[in-house]
Amino acid sequence: MIGIAHDLRYALRSLRKSPGYTVLCVAALALGIGANGAIFALVEAMMLRPLPFPAPERLVVPYIEVVGGPESLGNPERMPWSYPKLEVLAREQKVFEGIAGFVADSANLTGRGEPERLQLEMVSPGYFDVLGVRALRGRAFVAADGKAGAPVVAVIGEGLWKRRFGADSSVLGRTLQINKIPVTVVGVAPAPFAGLGGDTELWVPVTALALLWYPEALTEVGNHYLEAVARLRPGITPERLAAEMDRLEGVVAEAYPQPDEVADGSVWGAAAIPLAEARRDPFVRRALVVLLAAVGAVLLIACANLASLAMVRAARRRREMAIRVAIGASGARLLRQSLVESLLLGLAGLGGGLLAAALLVRALTAMRPEAFGSWGVSSAELADLASAGLGAPVVLFCALVGLATALLFGVAPALAARTLGPASDLRFGGGALAGRRGFAAGPLGGARSLLVAAQVALALVTLTGAGLLLRSLWALQSVDLGFRPERVVTFRISPTQGDYTGDGATLAFHRALVDRLRGIPGVESAALGSCLPASGAMGCNSTVVLSVDGREVPRTSAPSIGWHLVSPDYFRTVGLRLHSGRLFDERDREGARRTVVLTETAARRLFPGRDAVGHRMQIGTMGLRGDVHAEVIGVVADARYRQLDAEPVPEAFLPEAQGSRPGTTVFLRTAGDPLAVVPAVRGAVRAIDPNLPIYRVRTLEEQLGFALSKARFGSLLLAAFALVALVLAALGVYGVLAQSVSARRREIGLRMALGAAAGEVERLVLRQGMAVAVAGALAGVALSLALAGALRSLLYDVAPRDPGTLVAVGALLLGVALLACLGPARRAARVDPALLLRQE
Repeated sequence: MIGIAHDLRYALRSLRKSPGYTVLCVAALALGIGANGAIFALVEAMMLRPLPFPAPERLVVPYIEVVGGPESLGNPERMPWSYPKLEVLAREQKVFEGIAGFVADSANLTGRGEPERLQLEMVSPGYFDVLGVRALRGRAFVAADGKAGAPVVAVIGEGLWKRRFGADSSVLGRTLQINKIPVTVVGVAPAPFAGLGGDTELWVPVTALALLWYPEALTEVGNHYLEAVARLRPGITPERLAAEMDRLEGVVAEAYPQPDEVADGSVWGAAAIPLAEARRDPFVRRALVVLLAAVGAVLLIACANLASLAMVRAARRRREMAIRVAIGASGARLLRQSLVESLLLGLAGLGGGLLAAALLVRALTAMRPEAFGSWGVSSAELADLASAGLGAPVVLFCALVGLATALLFGVAPALAARTLGPASDLRFGGGALAGRRGFAAGPLGGARSLLVAAQVALALVTLTGAGLLLRSLWALQSVDLGFRPERVVTFRISPTQGDYTGDGATLAFHRALVDRLRGIPGVESAALGSCLPASGAMGCNSTVVLSVDGREVPRTSAPSIGWHLVSPDYFRTVGLRLHSGRLFDERDREGARRTVVLTETAARRLFPGRDAVGHRMQIGTMGLRGDVHAEVIGVVADARYRQLDAEPVPEAFLPEAQGSRPGTTVFLRTAGDPLAVVPAVRGAVRAIDPNLPIYRVRTLEEQLGFALSKARFGSLLLAAFALVALVLAALGVYGVLAQSVSARRREIGLRMALGAAAGEVERLVLRQGMAVAVAGALAGVALSLALAGALRSLLYDVAPRDPGTLVAVGALLLGVALLACLGPARRAARVDPALLLRQE
């Protein structure tokens, strides 16, 4: 213990005498540990942390597997169950302790305070038991709650209980109005549980579908809307589960054969995957893996940086080490001293790294894009992201990273000490004599050069990845949207079913709403539509074309087409350009001849080489008054209604007057700030229907920001870590070169005393530093080309081996390396040979 205490005091004195070296080491460690800790916190929260349920490894998601459909492109598609099919599955299965169905929806909460739109789940009575969630107050559902005709009961979330009811325990037994249907509160679910959707605040039995949707929802065999979750019995292996799902596939198919009229050549089966896997978006997984690789490169750069600095410092301390060896210090003693010093640096770097990681995690969770929810990523993943923090696993990971790094770079001086020759080192004072080899001169000089080159190579790889993602983001932001998003605000309304029934009631309500909204000061135009632009793969309705000009299209090759119900002013409000024909007007009223407006892509695919205007087509509209036979009256520009990173798909617009539904999206184009009219909008809606909340209020520009959020999140984050890598590489070049110049002051003084000019010395140091940087950059280019394929699935309109990006990144890196070399080179040129020789 006395020896360790002595080593600690000696290490502290030594580090205080070298403040530049100490600051560089601590900064490099803090950056490397902080970056790794922040990304590991995201990975731990979103990929490694067990689900917050008892025995989560036994939770699985059974689903219908569809292979070979027209839109599958050879990839299996996961399809939910219909209510009758899930009942057969639950009754006949032999491997689950319990199985439950659930479907997410939203509904209006009225009757107490302001009307509010709530996210809810309609679930089988065993839902909470399968997940192992116990009620905080009251009870969860029981089997009797799911019987047909039973009174509708509800479980509310703890957040809703506190927000809406002030955590009043008398809420149990209270009646709420959900879409004007009375439901009795029987329990409160504990926070942070928010359903498997991740944003649920209220649960009702699935049999409430008959009231909240329509009675046939519980009997329609072909209406697949119910997701399933099941808990495996103990000891059930994956092989046993797969065999059971194969058997159940046949049981369900025998009970409910697929009708011939809907056959499309696909093959339906049954399968199950772990719940944890089902919750994860592949894009998020790929992005996190890329980010983890990037911060791993940052850590490697930091390690190389520290090791090279330690080697240079060891070379400077050769005389000190030689004296210690001469008076009897062993190699083990020197190794212990070196490790104690590196561990002190590691502890300081760990403290800075944890602080940096905490700040980074806070920034990342604060900027979590709400858009993920509208772009195919579940709210559950958003909740996982929001829960990321510096918990015990992250702190332990950072500590291990810091310890391993400190041990690695602490061994370098001890290795240098093994080459000591006390007589020569004492005679020459520890100053390395170097010829034109420069960086490579002295003990372990070649290793230092390799370490610096490795830093530059890894920095170039990281910068190249960031550059490619930033170029991809720029390409996405430059996509022709087909509409004008500026000064447009949107919101949703969903009247309760039954409020507007009878001939023309919905249409009259919509017209009254649009007329009142047009009268708000600052509103230039108002319109209705069924789909937001840039709303993702599943954000809009899709159907198939059944016939063109009376010719039936086979179901196995029926083209898919998006369909929208819009009011006449929709195209002007959103900014869709008319190419040919006309847009909807008063002629396209209820009871008149059916009409349709197509996008350019739809017109080109359905009527190749012809003007689509005047031709007829038939599409299936999934219950909208039967299939639609309509005449094409106009063609508008393509618009990005789904992914921004995919070519526009065919879209069809139908007049809202010929098939209106109560629930719709409202679009307002304004003269100024679009959000400034929102208070007046709320008042206008309340004046028509005081029980009707508006929700999902956002501008179209915000919607586009949501659509770009994944690309922006990943690319900017990788760019930030690439910047850290660049800084670390520059620190490595600067630190090693500066330390090397300091160690070679005697040699430089002798050169200048023998006639070398200051400019010649400066150029010599610059050449030596840049030679290593160029070698590292060339290695980095080769490594970037080899690894480019890993980014292919994350890029849009940019080749993974884009030469422009490589040239730009290489120029940036070499420019920074040159700046890093200038300081030590100028310091070398200012050496006073007379003063140095007098000191010698």
